[in-house]
Amino acid sequence: MRRFIYVLVILAMAVHVKAQQLTVRYQGQTVPVRQVSEDSWEITLDGTPYILLLKSDLADLAKKAELQQAEIERHEKVIEALNNTIEKYETYRKAADQHIQTQKALINTADSLYKGYQSLYQDLKRFAGLSPLAVIGGAGVINPPNSGIGVVGSLGVRYQNWIGQYQFGKGYQGFMVGVQYSFGQ
Repeated sequence: MRRFIYVLVILAMAVHVKAQQLTVRYQGQTVPVRQVSEDSWEITLDGTPYILLLKSDLADLAKKAELQQAEIERHEKVIEALNNTIEKYETYRKAADQHIQTQKALINTADSLYKGYQSLYQDLKRFAGLSPLAVIGGAGVINPPNSGIGVVGSLGVRYQNWIGQYQFGKGYQGFMVGVQYSFGQ
């Protein structure tokens, strides 16, 4: 506090004195004051350098300091808002990564179910005899005109929906081609 009072006294003296050689009496010693610019001076007291300014310049500097402090506070608020945005993004990114992992697990499960159902379908086709290739046989009775009733047999092959059969009997031969169409599929 004591130094501050001395600095104010020196400042007051500096404002009123416009001499080339300025000295200040401090604790019984004469301390030289060096002019730095037109409106500022430098003095060293107890090894600590001080700058002496005009009161109007000091007020201008204080006002600039207040403006700078307001700017710093505004920047700190912007930084805080950006940090909050980054935190929200990180939360969203983690949730999205978790969602992607869940979707991959669901796809793997669906793929496994699909392969399982394919295998079950193939097993069911074999069990039920639903092969795309089949041998067809049969017997029947025919009554052609002027011949009387006769017994005939047939032997054929089915591939998917196509059927080919050779028919034979006493005095009778024939070949038949057909298509199978299932209703309700």
